[in-house]
Amino acid sequence: SHSEKGFLTRVQQVLLGSHNGGPLLYDKFLTIDSLQLHPPFDVAEKARLDNLTALDARLAKRLRWCMDPLVGLGCALAAIMLQLVTEKCWQWRIEVITAWFEGSGEQTAYTMFMACAMGTLVALAMTLVACIGCWWQPTAASSGIPGVIAFLNGCEWAGALRGPVLVVKVFGTALACAAGLFVGPEGPMIHAGTIVGMLTVNRVIRPTLRRLGGAWGAKMDLELAREPLRYHFQAAAMGAGAGVAAAFCAPLAGTIFIIEEAASYFSKRLFFHSLLTCCIAVLITKIISDSLGISEISMYNATTSCVLEQRWRPLLLLQATQVGVLCGILAAFFNRLTVKLNTMRALQARRLGVKGRFVVYRFLEVVALTVATTAFSVLVPAMLPCRDASLQTIFSDSSGCIPEEWQAQLVAGSKAVSSSRDVYGPRESTADKNDPRLAFIPAPGLFGVQFNPENCSRAVQLEPRCNITQVISAVTGSETPVDGISEVNYCCGFRTLDELAAGVGQERGNFFSAKNPHSPLLMKEELWPSDVCPSARKDGDNFGIGIPQYSPTAALLLANPRAVVRNILTHGPQQILPAHELALYLFGYFVLASFTSGAWVPSGLVLPMMIIGACAGR
Repeated sequence: SHSEKGFLTRVQQVLLGSHNGGPLLYDKFLTIDSLQLHPPFDVAEKARLDNLTALDARLAKRLRWCMDPLVGLGCALAAIMLQLVTEKCWQWRIEVITAWFEGSGEQTAYTMFMACAMGTLVALAMTLVACIGCWWQPTAASSGIPGVIAFLNGCEWAGALRGPVLVVKVFGTALACAAGLFVGPEGPMIHAGTIVGMLTVNRVIRPTLRRLGGAWGAKMDLELAREPLRYHFQAAAMGAGAGVAAAFCAPLAGTIFIIEEAASYFSKRLFFHSLLTCCIAVLITKIISDSLGISEISMYNATTSCVLEQRWRPLLLLQATQVGVLCGILAAFFNRLTVKLNTMRALQARRLGVKGRFVVYRFLEVVALTVATTAFSVLVPAMLPCRDASLQTIFSDSSGCIPEEWQAQLVAGSKAVSSSRDVYGPRESTADKNDPRLAFIPAPGLFGVQFNPENCSRAVQLEPRCNITQVISAVTGSETPVDGISEVNYCCGFRTLDELAAGVGQERGNFFSAKNPHSPLLMKEELWPSDVCPSARKDGDNFGIGIPQYSPTAALLLANPRAVVRNILTHGPQQILPAHELALYLFGYFVLASFTSGAWVPSGLVLPMMIIGACAGR
């Protein structure tokens, strides 16, 4: 679009250094507020390098080492504050919702409406505060990860790495998560960690050097000003990794995120500093969390060694392929829907501007999402039936793996037995008959019978109906004894001899029914909420004890998001989360999470993606 003569003239100006802004000398460089420029090698820079001593180089190296603990400490404090606010506000919202269900028996339309309405009001109070923060600091909205990656690879991100943005990011994310929106805190913690890294250099290290004064302080302050890639960018990169590490308590995850996603200029030195910073952040986070009593829910539920050995089968490859294809299809639809929605938001902002009606629309969008999410989270668990929280529910469809937290309720003990003794169960055909193996002794209420050589003989004397022959007769209608079963060691299931003796002479003694055994299973309330369910039902065949109830959908919608991942990954009881309820949850969560992504609240997608993928796989 320009004449050839004009173009050649501009080329000559650039080559001769006489452009419109004048030559970029060292003094002019120091006045430019940009991290993307390197100092020009002019007379002043040459003189500075000539005067640089070995001591100055060592001090600069020590200065880089000082950034590691400072950035790690800052990211840990941000993560602790986010966890603390999220936990307190989440508990408040759940208490308001469940207060309308507790003790109400069967749920009525009135209790469901009031629980939904009060939960919505509390959630709106949280999300509107987060929305006001994003109106004040627009760059705090969403996760901030694309901006962090762009910044760490050479793009300016003006106004997004300041203290006010950090405050809105941390507290806004905590309120959005506590309000029950289908978002996660991990993505925003990356942005928050980047801000912490920048503030560590600009608001901690440099002011400290200026206060120290003297030639050494002036030299180090000048070193920070002229080497942004060495200090500012590395501090920002380490902060981004430490944010991931503090959120997941996983230092390797934070380091790998920087290597794979963020910094294209990664080096071995930066790798070591990033790993050290992430470790410091995780250590401080754990120490402060334990001292403050912040509950930390692991996403993975440990299981004991499985009874049934799982070997490689061609079917396993087909199953894994199916899960991969399903997750890929869901990811494609999610990305397409999210990009479409955010494109519409961007076009609306361009058409209306960033004031007036645009702000009103963004606020109304957050209100609509909050109402829809709360209604889905409250009404679905209240309307769907609850299930018995009993040993039989967990064990009847088990794959042979027992979660550690329930093992003590399912088994009364264990002992080493010879593989040749089939009375303890079938042995592997390839097993050595002389090779001992571990046998579990089932709890008395699991099958209504028990192996108890110490107390069974006394129990039969107290209660003749506790004789194993009588128990078998009650179940099969035949008194034919089972080969290898000794009446001395086996008897009916009971909890204590005192309880058994107290029921002697009653029509239904105090022992478990072998025909229809039911024994309560204690499930953690924070993982498996039961407030939306009716009170425990009485079981007349088994002591008349109360069998508690649990709601599978409440474990997905009213539990902490990290607890939701843990529940979905529960290994062993296959139908503890029924497939049709999982499908309903997956559909609602998928749609609402895609609409929430990009709304005017600080939010992340790492945890929602884990939930969607785990739910689809299960």
